[in-house]
Parts: sequence; C-alpha cells; structure tokens
Amino acid sequence: MGTSPLSQFVGENALGTWTLFVSDLGGGDTGTLNGWSLQITHPARPPGTIWEFSGDVPQAIPDDNPVGITSVLQVPSFTIDDVNLLLFDLEHTCVADLHIELTSPQGTTVPLILAFTEGGIFGGLGCPDNFLGTILDDEAVGNLRFADAPYWGRYNIDHTSVAPSPFQQFISEDAGGTWTLAVSDRGGGDVGTLNAWGLEFDPVETPTFLAGFDLEAGSGFVEIGWSIRGEASAADFRLHARRGEEDWEVPAINGGTSRFRATDESVNLALGGRVTYSLSFRETGEGWMVLGQKTVDLPGLPVVTRLLAPRPNPFNPRTVIPFFLGRGQQVDLSIHDGTGRRIIRLVEGFQPRGGAEVVWDGVDARGRPVPSGVYFVHLATEESRQSRKVMLLK
Repeated sequence: MGTSPLSQFVGENALGTWTLFVSDLGGGDTGTLNGWSLQITHPARPPGTIWEFSGDVPQAIPDDNPVGITSVLQVPSFTIDDVNLLLFDLEHTCVADLHIELTSPQGTTVPLILAFTEGGIFGGLGCPDNFLGTILDDEAVGNLRFADAPYWGRYNIDHTSVAPSPFQQFISEDAGGTWTLAVSDRGGGDVGTLNAWGLEFDPVETPTFLAGFDLEAGSGFVEIGWSIRGEASAADFRLHARRGEEDWEVPAINGGTSRFRATDESVNLALGGRVTYSLSFRETGEGWMVLGQKTVDLPGLPVVTRLLAPRPNPFNPRTVIPFFLGRGQQVDLSIHDGTGRRIIRLVEGFQPRGGAEVVWDGVDARGRPVPSGVYFVHLATEESRQSRKVMLLK
C-alpha cells in the first residue's frame, strides 16, 4: 500500500457518494474546478466469467442467533464449470463468529465457513473483522486463514472444517434459478451487516454446432428437442435426466441429420419436481462431451395406479414397460397375443407403491422368440385392469 494517503481507502466499500473538498488557503489567486473523477481498482472479473449480485441487501446479521439471515439472487440458465462467492461487503466486528453456507437452485447446500465455536477456519485467530472485496475461490493460491483482516482479494477456504474444494460440489449443475446465501452469528457480543454479495460463474462452453435445445412438459412426459449446425446421427447423442438423487437415461432418440427429438415417459416423472436434462455428444473414437443442460419443473400427477406407454413401440428386440402403483398391492403383469392367450408373465406378486419398469425381450415363457405382430400388455392389480398394445417388428 505504500505511504500514499489514498491507501486509507483500501478495503472500503466504494458504493455511494464520494465528496471532493477543495479550498484556497492563500490569497491573490482564483481558479475553477471544471471536472473530476476517481479511478477505483476492485477485484477484477476474469474474462469469460459471469458476475451476478443479490438485490435484497443490506441485511443486519443478528448477534448470537443460529437462524441468522438468508439472501437470494437470481441466475440465468447455463451449466456450471466453476463458481466462486463474492463477499464484496460483509461488515462484522468478528467474522470468526460467522457460519456461512450456499444453496444452489438444484438444492445442493454447501457449508463454506464455520464459526470458531464449530471448529471453523478462524479458530484461534481472535476476532478478525470484515469481508471487503473478498472472493472465495477453490483455485486461489492464498488461504483465508493466513490472510490479514479486513479481507480483500481471492482466497481459498481449504480447512478441515469443510469439504475439500467445497465449490466443486456445484460443478455441472444448471445455474438457473434462485441461489441462497445463509449467514448466521454463532458467537456473542458482535454485530454486522451483509451489504453486498454475489457469485462468479465460469460457464461450460457450449459447442458452436448446438443450435437449439428445448424442453416441453406434458402430463407425465417431457418432449426434448435439439438441433445442430452440421450433420450427425442419433447414435452420436446421449440424453440423461436427473431429479434429486434419481437419474436415468432417456431412450429412443429420433431424427437426423440436424434435428432430433426424444420423449421422456419415465415413471420418475409421475411425482413431479425439478428435472434436469443433460445432452451429450460423442464423435467417433472420442469421449462423451456435454453440449448443454436444461431444467423443467413438473407438477405431480394424481397418485393413481396406471400402466404407462411401452417404449420403444414398435420395437425389436425388446421394449420397456413402465407402470405406477398408487399403493402397495398384488400385481400381475403379462403379455398376451391377439387371441387373448397369455405368452409370458413378467411380474407376479406384491409390489410397493411408486414407479417400476419391466423389460420384455420378445420371448415366450419358455424363452422362445415370438413372431412379429401385435401383442397386448395387461396389468391386473387389486384396483383395476389396464392394457396397452405393442408391436414387434423383425
């Protein structure tokens, strides 16, 4: 910082009104102030990154209160390659008292700083004060514990009290939606205010040949469509869906050479919720590369027993038969030919409430392949009897 008088401003929040005072303490001379400005250096935004800031601050942080405060910000949709926390103005007389955690729109909650009473990063350091122009970054060289307060610049927060490289837990999520920062004071005798915070994102680069990627939700299904600049085959793509801890692959990608569609009718959709779809592409001899991610919020369907549409249909050599049970009960799921004769029983016995899928590989009860033709899937439960038609084409 040197001996410059301007160094006294370093670490302050620059937001607000600055006042320049000029006076003439001599005599016999006159002058006019025609214009003035300030050149202020702040933590630089790296090229290609995205900065988003919260609008619901300032918020006072209550002393010795584990509930604390929550502040939110909205972020557009893109796939996260990296994310960092911008604490540009968190004034507090003892940041060692603070517990700070971040929650993504996908519901991932990550503790970043724990209070000294929880064994946090500031334990044994007394009461350092204020985050002013601070960026918490897994890849930063300096560690926050060994920096001088007030904190200014980029620091990693590697410490035994939190997960290694904690921001890594957000990578590959869809950033779109509401992010929540929770701050609480777990000590006593100190006060503070969250004045300005945000997030720094490094989004996954989308290959230029992906021209469009869209979702359309229906009752118990999602239509997915995408287009590319150039040509490819359906076998070059892979589509995965995820809701919470559940994930599944969406089959039956149709189309080519530049426009493609798929329909997700998984039983996982029946309960509703937020579902994220990831579209991947692979060139011959190369690994899978994520082209993009999209998220859709689905309403829950009425919890009733139903036989869903088999897929693919027509099929060869196998088809997946999904069904949903409104409650646990006895189930008989079988395949019949056009005369009503049972070919094979696929499920028999008690099944729990929820969704399930059964594969029929086009054989009878003795394992012999059946001929091409129309067959009927029959679901018999304690509540109802339902049927679906399938066609085997060889």
